[in-house]
Amino acid sequence: MFQCDGFPVDVPLNHQVIRGAESNAWCECGEEASKKLGIDLEVHRVGADGLTDPNGGFLSSFGIDPTGTVLVRPDGFVAWRAKTGEDASAAKMESALSTILSR
Repeated sequence: MFQCDGFPVDVPLNHQVIRGAESNAWCECGEEASKKLGIDLEVHRVGADGLTDPNGGFLSSFGIDPTGTVLVRPDGFVAWRAKTGEDASAAKMESALSTILSR
């Protein structure tokens, strides 16, 4: 469980991209893909914007490095993961979102 401004965060309302502290590329990819698909997508960075990892286990728990990202469904299920930011692209994010949404 993560914390935002000291409060637990555990139930997302929209699909979410949760990324490592050095994952700027995936942020841009998520925003571009969500606009193209016309969906709401929340983008969060662990270690910024009040979202903390008090136990330091985020990266290892999700199997990503600081440049990686996970795509989380509204029910909290991790639907897709990129272990690193290498080869980050809006096309990859759009493909993952399209698969999840059955489009």
